[in-house]
Amino acid sequence: CYSPGTELTIFRTSWSHDAIFVNFLGSGRSHTALTHAHQDSGHFSLFAHGDYLAIDTGRYNGGADQHSVMLVDGEEDSSVIRTGWGTDFKAGRIADFQRHAMLDYARADSAAQRQCIWADRHLLFVRLGGDDGYVVTIDNVNKDNSKHRFVWQMHAHPECKIQLAGERSASVHGPHARLDITFAIPAPGHFANETHTLELRTDEKWWSWPYGRNQDTSHLEKNIRSTSVHRPRLSGILTGLNGLMACVMSPRRNGQDALTVRTGGGNGVIRIDVQAGQISDTILVAMDHGYINIPGYRGLTELALIRRANDGVITCWTSNGAPVTFS
Repeated sequence: CYSPGTELTIFRTSWSHDAIFVNFLGSGRSHTALTHAHQDSGHFSLFAHGDYLAIDTGRYNGGADQHSVMLVDGEEDSSVIRTGWGTDFKAGRIADFQRHAMLDYARADSAAQRQCIWADRHLLFVRLGGDDGYVVTIDNVNKDNSKHRFVWQMHAHPECKIQLAGERSASVHGPHARLDITFAIPAPGHFANETHTLELRTDEKWWSWPYGRNQDTSHLEKNIRSTSVHRPRLSGILTGLNGLMACVMSPRRNGQDALTVRTGGGNGVIRIDVQAGQISDTILVAMDHGYINIPGYRGLTELALIRRANDGVITCWTSNGAPVTFS
């Protein structure tokens, strides 16, 4: 569902305790709730298979670095303790919301909060059947037509552990479930004379106000529903002319096999292939120019998901409803 004004979207596979649940914020500044002024446009929280994995960090955590959003030349260093509430009265919004038999989709416009020419975060909530599925974020950020550091962040539950699994993959481990994460960035040549680079880091992020590392926090509530005093954080640091990055987040029960995720692309298109049993999904990202022209696929759209199943049925979704031809 989508709640206009509050600019909140909610996705779930079912009402079961085993469900995958995601909320995704546009960061509305409602006329009846003006005091909630967090820098949280584009933030997502994710609960899956009994575990709270990607969290909302709670009361007082108002700054962008305290949310699972993209930082633009922001301070992601955990040793820095911010002061004050970190309020920001610039609003964001949900600029697009779609429902489809295969997935749900939303786009958050965060340009005002990020102080950029544009700063869009697209989110795909992709269903695989039952309480299985995966989530894709696609960030497209242009600060000022020049090179910057763009930092993708995810704040995890304090009881979770984050493991880096390679140059572009990581996982978040909870008591009952885990979140497998794979990043995809523009290939060399996607931007003229500029190659994008990605570095993954994990650290521990602390509550920003009014306490810090050297404060006595023993009297604070430890319940995550109140405030997360400190929690592990995964950062993907992208350097380049544009903050263009896709991230596949696959919740899996502990002991359940991982989905197979492969990344690639070319000719200005990011390609991601996800294999889930007998289902094969291909995600194509052609931000800004909206022209898909790679071997086997052609269409005039920014985003497409093509699904092939073992029964031969092929389903296609595009962000603008345009057709994609494929072989």
